[in-house]
Amino acid sequence: MTTVHVYDHDRAESFVAPLAAALRERGQLAADWRRADVCIIASDRCEAMRHALEVYEAGIPIWQWGAPDKCEGDQYHYDGLYRDLISRLAARVYSMRPILHTNGKLSSCCLGPPHVDALPDTSARPFEARYALLCTNPLPWRDELVPPAPRDVAALAMWPGSDAGQRGITGLVQQLGWTLLTRMPRARFLRWVRHAEYVIGNSSLLTYEAPIWHPDADIIHCGLRNKGRGIVRWDVVRWGSPTANMLAQIEAYSAQIFI
Repeated sequence: MTTVHVYDHDRAESFVAPLAAALRERGQLAADWRRADVCIIASDRCEAMRHALEVYEAGIPIWQWGAPDKCEGDQYHYDGLYRDLISRLAARVYSMRPILHTNGKLSSCCLGPPHVDALPDTSARPFEARYALLCTNPLPWRDELVPPAPRDVAALAMWPGSDAGQRGITGLVQQLGWTLLTRMPRARFLRWVRHAEYVIGNSSLLTYEAPIWHPDADIIHCGLRNKGRGIVRWDVVRWGSPTANMLAQIEAYSAQIFI
């Protein structure tokens, strides 16, 4: 039986929680990655890169889930660099074709983005008035384009991520007329995403979460951070639950290596 460690950079509200729960129930979840047969990484953040290097040096197979898609903005932001490096480390130990997509087109080996299996109840509207939602993160070594606030609806902005340059971009957002919301849990944050008139920014949520509720016309990419990145729309009925697909992949791998 294959034991699996699932890397989790946000244990309180992670979108990989359904997979971890299913593996725990089956007795396959490894609490310590050093004792795992496979390590799944569903992140392209700097902390995930450090973890991937440790796993790679230990010679344990790495499966990158939900983040090996490429975009033109890779050359401008370190997330893209980490995404590419983790993909390379994964391919060196165990060859798995990209799991998600390239510029919005699904690859021939799709398991699906884990985000769609971990959605909280977002039905309650968080704000009575109509509003646009800005979701933007800083670029550490150059200015990033931030659009001016719209005048036809309320202009609300999510608090930027903790990347270098956060203080500068929060000031710029406010100077351009956006009202900053306080940092909040993912469950509450997704309510704001769902009920916005449109979502604008350079965050990867415009690729993954926003398409769950919004048509392409209401998802507006700006800036360089995710330039050229496609919108992902995963049809669970046609292609299955991403978590179930990953569990099937693990079963197939187990059968192959433990004959």
